[in-house]
Amino acid sequence: MQWFSLRSATFAVLLMSLFLFTSYRSVIIAFLAAKTKTLPINSYEDLLESSLGVIIYGRDDASEEFFKFSADGSVLRDIYEKKIVTERLYYNVSTLLVLTNMTSQL
Repeated sequence: MQWFSLRSATFAVLLMSLFLFTSYRSVIIAFLAAKTKTLPINSYEDLLESSLGVIIYGRDDASEEFFKFSADGSVLRDIYEKKIVTERLYYNVSTLLVLTNMTSQL
């Protein structure tokens, strides 16, 4: 009787370790097979420091006012002063529609 309980305990431990090993192996394979994409701009600070991108909004709309009337010294105000006012990195929405129509006709 003592051997029977020892054999069944050993069998249970081996079976559990087989399940754990299979699960661990599956997770590792899934992790290695999955592709992750990283975006170049993840925050307002990244937008302020990057040379990428254009801020697209319509003139005199809520998007412009979101940057324009933010608190002095904030990142949003710095984006407005550096990207929109100084570098003129914006497109008016109507300008984008005209550009889109022109390129679609080519």
